Amino acid sequence: MKGSALAFMALAWGIIIIWMYLAVSKLLKAGQKS
Repeated sequence: MKGSALAFMALAWGIIIIWMYLAVSKLLKAGQKS
């Protein structure tokens, strides 16, 4: 049970980090255009 919970936490954090990276890259690209 603990192992699956840790795996779920790692997956959730990975998704959050990917979303944050995409959002930051979009903001940087938008900033470079203007």
